[in-house]
Amino acid sequence: MLTLVLRREHVNRRTSMATAVYRRDHGTLNFSLPELYQEKIMHIIWFILIGIAAGWLAGTLMKGGSTGLLGDLILGVIGAIVGGFVLGLLGFSATGLLGELITATIGAMLFIGLLRVIKRA
Repeated sequence: MLTLVLRREHVNRRTSMATAVYRRDHGTLNFSLPELYQEKIMHIIWFILIGIAAGWLAGTLMKGGSTGLLGDLILGVIGAIVGGFVLGLLGFSATGLLGELITATIGAMLFIGLLRVIKRA
């Protein structure tokens, strides 16, 4: 079994690029990212998924209905920012997946309420 590892790195070792691994016995070329990049990518993916869920949940709870996938994502991301800010002012902090979802949903509901007040005026 022959394993050839090709590695490209910047001058700074903390910012190493992807690692390419070719295995002769399987005939495949696999790319893997350093753990730092994998964690950042997973954080972004979870942030997007929580944003979609929080936007949909806030739209459903506020009787506004869903605004589509992109609308729910935008609403959830704005809600996460607003919710984190408001709950931080009140002395609360969210931890874990459920806490982040609740924070984003509360923020999205506050944002929907603010938009409704602005539309009425």
